[in-house]
Amino acid sequence: MTVLNRDLIDGININIDRVEVLFRITRLCNQSCIFCSVETDTHTIHPYDNITDTIDEIAITYKWNTIEFVVTWWEPTLHPRFADIVEYLYKKWFYIKLQTNAVYFWNERNFLRTKDYFDKIDFFISFHSHNEKVYDFLTWSKWQFNIAVKGIKNIISALDEDIELNIVLSSLNVKLLKVYFAFLGKNFWGGKNYTVNISCLTNIAKYSYGKTLLARFSDIKDSINASQAIVEAFDIQIRRAFGGECDIPFCIAQHLFYYDDMLYSKEKITNNRKKLDNCSLCQYNDYCSWVLSLYIEKYGEEEFVPIEK
Repeated sequence: MTVLNRDLIDGININIDRVEVLFRITRLCNQSCIFCSVETDTHTIHPYDNITDTIDEIAITYKWNTIEFVVTWWEPTLHPRFADIVEYLYKKWFYIKLQTNAVYFWNERNFLRTKDYFDKIDFFISFHSHNEKVYDFLTWSKWQFNIAVKGIKNIISALDEDIELNIVLSSLNVKLLKVYFAFLGKNFWGGKNYTVNISCLTNIAKYSYGKTLLARFSDIKDSINASQAIVEAFDIQIRRAFGGECDIPFCIAQHLFYYDDMLYSKEKITNNRKKLDNCSLCQYNDYCSWVLSLYIEKYGEEEFVPIEK
């Protein structure tokens, strides 16, 4: 039997309804997003046999459980045998949550090779701007915007389920959220409900743009509020995407996002973050990741009002 290794299995979460396996099949990526914290590695492409052996061992270990493989980080679709891996998981009756930028799926051959398995896949699609120039800058890529849009359309055309998108907000796209949501509705809406997961650029941004591109939280609030009519028209649900490095403090997020009990299982990150004097007064102090020190340096503390216990 294969020994499970940390390069391939990043973690296993045992939940009430399923076992969640955090699966990393490659460290390749076709983009170099300025807010991404992971480093690409052209040498890390896990062999197909190693992957299938590991899947088999997970199946034996958790044979009485519903199992979901969360295939994320980097761009999983760049694995040379990505379609084979999806097929293998599908035939084992496992669920898949796939984080992708959707570029892979613009190609009809790739799309047709995988679309029959979409009923077992929950897509988490990173799409950071409706504007091609902003998209190219944030993803540090060229000529991928239009094919990403085509890929998303292909995915939606084959999905019976709702669609989940992810946008990382920065000073370049935060004030354009209303137009972004309108773009989603015009180009992608097909009677399905959308969830748009919102997180923030952090000081882990590459190329020394971190402080310059930090979105102001008050701008996030204003942009979301200004988008309500469009959001409601297209049945778009807005959620706070991540804890940790990309977190939006609870005192800012409280009236903007849908909450569930996953909120309380997020990893709390305190590195490079500042606990304000009044944070201890907030009922969410034990869960919140506080505020980036870099953010305080740029915008000050006035926006942060504790949610009193």
